[in-house]
Amino acid sequence: MTGGKVHARYRDKRASRVRSDDYRQRRKDMDAAFSQYGIARDVTVEPVTANGVRAEWTSTPLADRDAALLYLHGGGYVIGSLDSHRHLASEAGRATRARALALDYRLGPEHPFPAAVDDAVSGYRYLLSRGISPGKIAIAGDSAGGGLVVAAMLTIREAGLEQPACG
Repeated sequence: MTGGKVHARYRDKRASRVRSDDYRQRRKDMDAAFSQYGIARDVTVEPVTANGVRAEWTSTPLADRDAALLYLHGGGYVIGSLDSHRHLASEAGRATRARALALDYRLGPEHPFPAAVDDAVSGYRYLLSRGISPGKIAIAGDSAGGGLVVAAMLTIREAGLEQPACG
């Protein structure tokens, strides 16, 4: 199949989806759509509260317990959750051979800027409080989560904290 045909099929599939204008329904829809991916059998999930932010650790058998990937999900700062991005966070942790701490940061419109940035920095401080060296912390995210990585790293620097190994 040529690239043009694949693109056309994808465009048609997206156009045929019914999308709600209600952000609350879109949150539910995203969770349901992404639930098809599940997680691998060897992934361990541990719910935690990271300095007041709902979060969860995911880890795989080869994960270094002294290293962490702070994962920030996408969704335009309005949708996305631990449920919708669990597979992605756990597999990113596997790829880095680190435990992944995914944050359920506060979303708009209920929680306007800078709530998500504050939550991301709280997650970073949580990792530091657990004795994880900044040099063994990476911050990653997809889509809006990628923008949140940059905002968090700038805020971490402005707060005078040591930067993570990478973002």
